[in-house]
Amino acid sequence: MPEDSFKTLLKTFHSVFPHVSLWMAITHYNKHALIVGSLKPLRIDLDLFLKRFNQFAKEDLKIVNLDNPVFFLDSFKMNETGFAEWVDSAPLHTINHPVLEFSPRKVQPNIDRVRSYELLANSSMSLTPFITSLGTYKN
Repeated sequence: MPEDSFKTLLKTFHSVFPHVSLWMAITHYNKHALIVGSLKPLRIDLDLFLKRFNQFAKEDLKIVNLDNPVFFLDSFKMNETGFAEWVDSAPLHTINHPVLEFSPRKVQPNIDRVRSYELLANSSMSLTPFITSLGTYKN
């Protein structure tokens, strides 16, 4: 996806959800990101997450080598404060201004990927402040 389109996508998504987190596994070749929106700030109850991860997600995530909960949690890159400045100048995609519908499809794969990884490298943040019940999990 072209860098400008990615910025517009993030900014538009954030205009709907006040709290947004960007997740991307960079432990292996991956060209996909997960954007999660919420009306409430991100909070992860570690005990509950580990229980549900092992019960519902672990097997399905084997195919992308994210079946370890630590690797999965490491795919968190930032919340809305991490990308806010980066997307500030991007236009919003709306019904009346569908900029993504008519954006040029000229993708410069290596350049766009490098710029996206640059954002992740320069703005990534720790997930630790968003985790509750840290250290209380029992196998």
